[in-house]
Amino acid sequence: RQAQGDLAGAIFDYTRAIELDPNLAMAYVNRGVARQAQGDLAGAIFDYTRAIELDPNLAMAYYNRGIARKAQGDLAGATLDYTRAIELDPNFAKAYSNRGDAQQDQGDLAGAVEDYDRAREIDPKLWQAWANRGIALAGLGRREEALASFERALTLCPPERRAQVETARRQFLGE
Repeated sequence: RQAQGDLAGAIFDYTRAIELDPNLAMAYVNRGVARQAQGDLAGAIFDYTRAIELDPNLAMAYYNRGIARKAQGDLAGATLDYTRAIELDPNFAKAYSNRGDAQQDQGDLAGAVEDYDRAREIDPKLWQAWANRGIALAGLGRREEALASFERALTLCPPERRAQVETARRQFLGE
């Protein structure tokens, strides 16, 4: 149901699965994703935390909890969760990219660039890492590198995101 956009139905189904088997860690993760999509960050964090209790090696649960924590403004908590996801899955490009976002939001631009670079090494087509790397590099005064990152992001991003990347490029490079 979740794939069809029926979040309430998906939450109902995941809740039913959890009632039948309360040890299904992925059911908690999936219900958390649906709750988060509905804007229920506290419920999502609860579900991700429960999934982690059931399976402490579930990188996706840490990653998703990091997204929810960042949305709540808990940047330190988000950074910890992304770090744990990376420890469990060192090739988790999106976890590196999201940790870079959290570091950038905390003012650690150099650390953010390192994470974006690692994300790009793992997944060279991850356009968000290229775009956000451009923002961090611009903040560090590395204009030419920032411009190259934005240009690469523009070639990789879906058409509906080009305006967003273009706006960021102009804003952060003063164009």
